[in-house]
Amino acid sequence: MNEKGKNDGAVLRIKPADILILIVLLSVSAYLVFAAFEKDGGRPEYMNIRTADSVYIYPLSKDSQYEFAGKRGAFVVECENRAVRVVHADCPEGICMRKSLSEAGDSIVCLPNMVTIWLSHGANGGADSPASNSDAADGIVDDVAY
Repeated sequence: MNEKGKNDGAVLRIKPADILILIVLLSVSAYLVFAAFEKDGGRPEYMNIRTADSVYIYPLSKDSQYEFAGKRGAFVVECENRAVRVVHADCPEGICMRKSLSEAGDSIVCLPNMVTIWLSHGANGGADSPASNSDAADGIVDDVAY
């Protein structure tokens, strides 16, 4: 540099180590972006059902139907091929019967019957439980039946 602060034709050269650092930083950044937006999802192991009176936990490995007494009447949930759906609900619009659950963290809430269904990785409901820090606890659920 000369005395006026101008570059006297010196060229900045990119070294192989600079390229390696750039690649590592871009890779870590891309991973963090995708990890931040990834849904809890995955293959759930348990179906959790909360009624006004109790919480029930069933393994998804067993195909079966379960009947509960909701606040407005009968509430029947079916588990088939690791997917869960409501097959009968005594509620005015039956919105809860329009959805099938298959990924951990998915949930259905039937407000008239006061029933919540969610899928989780662990038998205790864990972080997937609406009682903890899941979307349902934040007031965000997949479907709500009025």
